[in-house]
Amino acid sequence: MVEFNGTDVIIMTCSDCNTDCKHCYIGYSGNYSANDLYNLCLKLKEKYHIFLNGTEILLHEEYFETIKLIKQNYLLTNGLKLYKNEILMQKLSDIGIKHIDMSYHFGIHDDISKVKFQIIEDNVKRLLKYNIRSEIRTTISSKNYKLLESIVDKVYEIGAEGIKFTNYMQLGNAMNLDYNNMMKDDELNQFFKYLNNARNKYDINKFRIRRCGSFERDLTKEHDNFECVAGTKSVAITPDLKVYPCFFLTSPGYEIGYVDDGKILIDSEFKNDGEKCLTRKIVRGGK
Repeated sequence: MVEFNGTDVIIMTCSDCNTDCKHCYIGYSGNYSANDLYNLCLKLKEKYHIFLNGTEILLHEEYFETIKLIKQNYLLTNGLKLYKNEILMQKLSDIGIKHIDMSYHFGIHDDISKVKFQIIEDNVKRLLKYNIRSEIRTTISSKNYKLLESIVDKVYEIGAEGIKFTNYMQLGNAMNLDYNNMMKDDELNQFFKYLNNARNKYDINKFRIRRCGSFERDLTKEHDNFECVAGTKSVAITPDLKVYPCFFLTSPGYEIGYVDDGKILIDSEFKNDGEKCLTRKIVRGGK
């Protein structure tokens, strides 16, 4: 084992959630106690950039002190807690949160998630009162990739600051997704064409259009800056202090190390050249 010498650490704080989304990539279980989480971040923050993730982190307001400690300014949430409790928006503003990411999966949403669009749209507008901007995350599959440009237009219309697309994949709790809905190579090329068309339409300084690395390299461009940093520049840590190469791969069997006395130790034989998305490679059976 060797000490991890990358830059970014994603701490998966809990497996608790208040909904049951079929596309959820979480495959671990358990929750950090408030003290354990705070003390771990206290030890790691001098060496790494730390980001707290969930399943649903807003179910644990006791983590807010740690968010302040590491000066994290954005969170991922399904939005249900915010919709039911506007006081929570003020609390998030008070601890320095400036950006909130919520999910809505246009064209396939009813198949994989129960959070209604009205909830997301309402949260986007109310969060602005607390100087918190929102970004929408959308899963893209073979069933909805052709809608990409209209999806971007809709997200812009509701006042979000941007959108980020995530690839539809079988992993974690989403192992029962339909394999046939995963995007084929020719569909990925079309996806990038639609993506670049949308990017050309909007000013990046006013509205961000991003995509997850799980789509891999944009082959429609001569040059693309894609690099998979899983396990090399970035790792994820679950509540049992096991270390994984990527937050998508936080399921038993994908461990590459563990945390011991505040040190992140990984298998010295782990390698990732960054040329392919490690998660997508595993999901596709090494192809």
